[in-house]
Amino acid sequence: MGVDAPNSFRTIKNSGGSQWAWQDKNQYIKFNFGLNTYKSEDQSAFGSEVTASNINADLVYKTFFKKHWNLTAGFQVIQDQIKENESQGTTGSDYWITDPYFSLGYNKEAFQFQAGARFNYHSAYKGQWVYHVNPSLFIDSEKQYRFYAGLSSAYITPTLGMFFGPYGANVNLQAETNQNAEIGLAFDSHKGLQWGLTYFDRKEQQAIYFNGPAFLYENNPQDTWARGFETKLQLSMGSNFSVSSNYSFVEVSASAIRIPKHKAQLNMLYVLTDSSSLNLNIGYTGKRTDTNFSTYENETLAPFTLIDLAYSFPISNQIGGAFSIHNLFDTDFVETIGYQTLGRNLRLGINWQL
Repeated sequence: MGVDAPNSFRTIKNSGGSQWAWQDKNQYIKFNFGLNTYKSEDQSAFGSEVTASNINADLVYKTFFKKHWNLTAGFQVIQDQIKENESQGTTGSDYWITDPYFSLGYNKEAFQFQAGARFNYHSAYKGQWVYHVNPSLFIDSEKQYRFYAGLSSAYITPTLGMFFGPYGANVNLQAETNQNAEIGLAFDSHKGLQWGLTYFDRKEQQAIYFNGPAFLYENNPQDTWARGFETKLQLSMGSNFSVSSNYSFVEVSASAIRIPKHKAQLNMLYVLTDSSSLNLNIGYTGKRTDTNFSTYENETLAPFTLIDLAYSFPISNQIGGAFSIHNLFDTDFVETIGYQTLGRNLRLGINWQL
């Protein structure tokens, strides 16, 4: 609370797991199992103690058939559990998630297709379907131009801490749902030039956020959305020099924060020898809105540009060195309100390969 204090935070985590696999020429089966236990003690003005556990098991089967088809199917089980803590007034609870899923793929010459679905059954929310569909098509005989699209959904349930934790827990929280769509065109000359353009549209309903004045996790009644396009270009000039760049233009809803309308990056790599190279990266982030959680008011953050340099070089046949400068011009900027950002940083490293 603004003064030095004997605060401490300690977490003990125990993990164990196993994996089995079997396969032949056209199919395979995998089974993964993991068990984790946690005990966290936070001693501070807002201290807490949490004892919890997690179980995760996943069985996957994949087969290839009729030359161009493949099928993936599986079943996942998750249990999260948190123990009661009388001293801080939190109840114990657990939930189960069971997930049967499948995905069907087709790949033949110019056309590829992948589609699948998952039925997420949550013990607190019952059942919810999510899906994905991803077709792509080469539109020329030389396979230089590829048209692709994607349609998918997502379903995000609150954590146990949001339900039953000591700070802002809300047993009436609803799960978040998401829909995503994209469509694009890619070009590959097969001679060092690659280009792509993608339009995307993403929407989120009932996003979970922390209401500071009410000290409560809540669902946002307004939809959060982002839509725009991204383009990327990569050019290789011989075996020694390559340039890559990307630019995105994004429009967002009033409830979305920290997403700039304009963002761009330029990377240049020059290979001096087999064991030395020089890399320059320039990144631009445009202005964007962030929430000041001291006042719970939105503020506009100024744009900034960061320049990074990296140089790798040989010292001997078995030893190599690397030198890098992050934020070359020591740019002063704010990435997230209330958090520090890196100024100029110099790094020197040595690799020794036996």
